[in-house]
Amino acid sequence: MNATGKAGTSPVPARTGDLVRQMAEHLDSRLRLRDCDEAGIARALLLMSELHGMSRVARACGMNSDTLRRQLDGTRTLTFDTVLGVSRALGLQLSAEVGASPADAAPRCNRPLRPSGLLSRVAKRHGYTVRG
Repeated sequence: MNATGKAGTSPVPARTGDLVRQMAEHLDSRLRLRDCDEAGIARALLLMSELHGMSRVARACGMNSDTLRRQLDGTRTLTFDTVLGVSRALGLQLSAEVGASPADAAPRCNRPLRPSGLLSRVAKRHGYTVRG
């Protein structure tokens, strides 16, 4: 319950630390894929933004939620500034490390997402494979 005595409507579960850790792992696994591209990263950020609250993330990025959604769903050009803003709003930090040689690159297959509850519904809506 919130200060007014009404039940909260926030899409973010009480265990926010676990959620942020899961989001970081999911984004990291996407970035490590051999066929990682802008569309895949944008879809992952869209999924996480919806889970965290699109209007909250958009406000943190200094734009409205429609503009953010259009950038993340590919309708508008995604800028790196938006990627950084969304990452920060979600509590994530991007980093760089030395990559593998092309022969040792990450496999092309996607590791299935294994969410539950709200994450599962949002993931299915965006075409992710969900195993329970």
